[in-house]
This record gives sequence, C-alpha cells and structure tokens, in this order.
Amino acid sequence: MGKDYYKILGVARNANEADIKKAYRKLALKWHPDRNPNNKEESQKQFQEIGEAFEVLSDSSKRRIYDQVGEEGLKGMPPEGAAQGGNPFAGMGGAGGSMPGNVRMHFAGPGGFGGSSGGFHSSNPEDIFKSFFGTGNPFDVDEGGDPFASMGGMGMGGMGGPSMFMNMSNMGGAGGPSNLQVQKPKKGDPITYPLKVTLEDLYSGTTKKVKITAKRLVDRTGRTEPISTEKSIAIKAGWKDGTKITYENEGDEGPGRARSDIIFMLETKPHDRFERDGDNLLCKIPITLQEALNGTTVDIKTLDNRNLKIDVPKLQTSETVKIVRAEGMFNNKTKARGDLRVKFEVKFPELSVMQRNEIGKILMNSSHK
Repeated sequence: MGKDYYKILGVARNANEADIKKAYRKLALKWHPDRNPNNKEESQKQFQEIGEAFEVLSDSSKRRIYDQVGEEGLKGMPPEGAAQGGNPFAGMGGAGGSMPGNVRMHFAGPGGFGGSSGGFHSSNPEDIFKSFFGTGNPFDVDEGGDPFASMGGMGMGGMGGPSMFMNMSNMGGAGGPSNLQVQKPKKGDPITYPLKVTLEDLYSGTTKKVKITAKRLVDRTGRTEPISTEKSIAIKAGWKDGTKITYENEGDEGPGRARSDIIFMLETKPHDRFERDGDNLLCKIPITLQEALNGTTVDIKTLDNRNLKIDVPKLQTSETVKIVRAEGMFNNKTKARGDLRVKFEVKFPELSVMQRNEIGKILMNSSHK
C-alpha cells in the first residue's frame, strides 16, 4: 500500500493550497536534520517524506493523479502534461525568461518532470526546503506569510510545486536546466575558548571531553535556544600553547546568520616541578652543600610517573646543569623527544660563628696549597 501524503502533512483530502503550504512550513522546520542533531536518522526520514508529500500535493497535476491512482500509480505513470522530449513550460504563457520574480525550477531529466525513466520521482528534500523558503533565512518568514509573495502573486499553484523551481535568469528563454542558486547567509565570527591542559597531558597525549553550548534558531521569529553537545578532543603528545582545535559550524546561529565556528585554544597549566622550553624540560633539584661537595644520586619523578636516577658529580654549583637526553617533550615533526635539563640548587646549612671560622681556615689553607 502506498504512502498517505495527506496523513504525512496532517491535512484533509480537500485541503487547499494555503493549508498545504502552512502544514509543510511547520513540519519542515520541525524535522529539518539541522534542528535535530541528536536524532539525525529519524529526522532525515521524516524530512524526506514531508518534502515528497508536499511536492505532490502542491502540484495540481500530480495531486490529481495521486488522488486517482495513489502513490504507487503516480510513480509508475509517465508525467502528465509533458510530452516526451517536449518543453515542460508548454501552456505556461511564454518562455521561461518572462516569468516574474526570482523563480527557481528543477528538471529531473529529459521527457518531463519525473526523470529519464518516466513517472514521478521525489526531489532532494533539501532542494524543496530551499526552494520553498527562498534565499533568506527560513525563520525570517512571518507567521502565516507567503514565502513566494515576491513572485508576483504566482504562489505555488502557477508553477506546479517547488520541485520545479530554479533561477530563470540564465535560461535564455529556452526552459533548459540550470544550477540551483541559493544565497548562503553570512557566517558569524568564531567563538574561541581556552582549553587548559597539564604538562602530563602534553607529555604522553590524552583525550579531553568538552561541552559545547550554542544557540540554535527554534522558530521564525528569530528566537533561539541553547543546545549542548559533548565532544572528545584527542590531545597529541608535544602540542604547544596556542594550538587550535576548530569545530566548524558548531557555534551560534541567528536570523540571517549561519552557524559560526568554535575554536579551542591550548593553554598549559603551570607545573610545580617542571618548566617547558620548546621541546626541552627544565627541572630544579635542591641538594645540600655536602652533596654538592662530595657527589650524590637524586631521584626525579617524570611526567609519566617513572623514576629517573640522576648522578650528581662532586663539586657542583648552582650554575651546573645536568642534561638527560630524550627525556623532554615529543616533537611531532622530528618524531623525537627533547632533553631534560636538571639544574642543582645548593642549599647552605645554618652555621654557628665557630663553624664559619673553622670553614674559613680550611678554605684559606687550601688556597695556599
């Protein structure tokens, strides 16, 4: 059994043109896939059926055939009123170039409106949507208004439905096919958010979950509502401050304004033990005066929780730097790691007057040798 187009649009079988247009306008806005990001599959199915039902019921010839033989018969019959290879504008009062307004028309193929194999074939529902609402934002249409008012009173009936609409300015009066021309609304400025990460995140790489909340149009008055989605960002090892992660068309939208982009910019949190210098890591290790004079071994916990044993040679000063190769940050271009640079901070003990005098004598004697 074929589809019940009247039931799909929610109109009576004796519905007039205005009723059909009003029903399509309401349902198309409700079920457009862009308005249902969390229910894409179901909304796409509903959107397709709504467009198909409107395409048939808004065209008097298709509707007459549908009323007589139903959807299955409509799709199995040659299109009415279009001779094989003939001009689909025959009987419309002149060539396409004389049509009023910025009319858009869609040709399914040679031999009429139904495609090369004959019969009715539904158009792309997105093309029907754009044809119905014109080049502006669909939510700018006044409640109960006619989006085809600029067409000189032609409305829907005179052209046989939105599946036939296309820009006529380049047709040269021949009624030949043309590309569908749709003026895209201007995109809003991108919205940038900081994405704070730790040195541990950038040392090994990780995944961060972020929540995006953006404004979405909900009706033709321009009213918006916030819609939130969760994203997972794969942070690669070695990324640096200022790295940008862009989500195109995920930002705010408004009347006459397309969705903006959302940008997350990487920002590293301060670390209590390490400091980053390009691909290298800097680390300061405190040692006692005795350790500085006699040498020692210290343990350093790395950013990925390993323990490194670092040998401290004798007679170290606060200017001494110990370099540990390939223990720094990963470089995505060279596929190698930088170095770990360890600087020793010599801590002098609290000395009594007697102790300072004794040390002074020892240093004096050693300088005379």
